[in-house]
Amino acid sequence: MQACFHNAAFLAGGVPVFDISEKHGATDMLVSDNDKGVDLAECLADRPVALMRAHGSVACGPTLETAVFRAVYTEVSARVQHWAQALAEDGEELAVLSDEEGALADVPNQTAGLRAWDLWREEIRHQTGW
Repeated sequence: MQACFHNAAFLAGGVPVFDISEKHGATDMLVSDNDKGVDLAECLADRPVALMRAHGSVACGPTLETAVFRAVYTEVSARVQHWAQALAEDGEELAVLSDEEGALADVPNQTAGLRAWDLWREEIRHQTGW
């Protein structure tokens, strides 16, 4: 998975894949105890997102708002990358953010995420009457 646009800058350093079966064999795919949680945390290391084989993804951040922003834009970036690869010529590499560009672009995303958070929160409140 690659950072194909600026809102996905946090993906630029790479995205690890957590395969729960590697240490725990066949499971219900849920990180449901401390041992599995420790293994997921070790897989994440210093990365904000990990893909979880046959499950989805997990996103972290210094605040709840940042974690939600990263969760949403991980999925958006996956779609952008899929479309870009489908449109690319055979063997053509995607023009993605470098690690340095990702680090630089992630700084303003921390505050941009707050604007998105307000919008998403209002949308949920409207839908649920909360």
